[in-house]
Amino acid sequence: MTPKGIDAIVDLYRREVEFCARINTSRPEEGSEHLVAYNLEHITRRHFVHGDLVALGIYLMTRLQCNNHEWAVDLMDRLGLRYRPPDTTPDEVRQCLATLKAFKDEQCLFFTVVDTEGISGAFIDDALAALYQ
Repeated sequence: MTPKGIDAIVDLYRREVEFCARINTSRPEEGSEHLVAYNLEHITRRHFVHGDLVALGIYLMTRLQCNNHEWAVDLMDRLGLRYRPPDTTPDEVRQCLATLKAFKDEQCLFFTVVDTEGISGAFIDDALAALYQ
């Protein structure tokens, strides 16, 4: 949290947005974690703090793909990033996960782990138990 560090982060964000504009797609910055955010907003018809929803997506999708989940959660904890959006309920998150693949397909969204790993009822139960413990 130094001026040099903040300048570096802002510069990297600027470059990332510039890159996406140049190639005319935001796909480099959107993965399965964004699908969670989009579907939750679709289900609830509400808008949330984007970072909270993406962090929730990171929490859930790193767990689904067994991709350094504990490391990601530890990092989000150390950063103070909220991955339990305060304006959502466990039932909404459950519905989001249960309908994620169908939502992705209906919206013709990009290929992700959601296409290769099934989101079972057992996964949803375990993920929600861990998330809301």
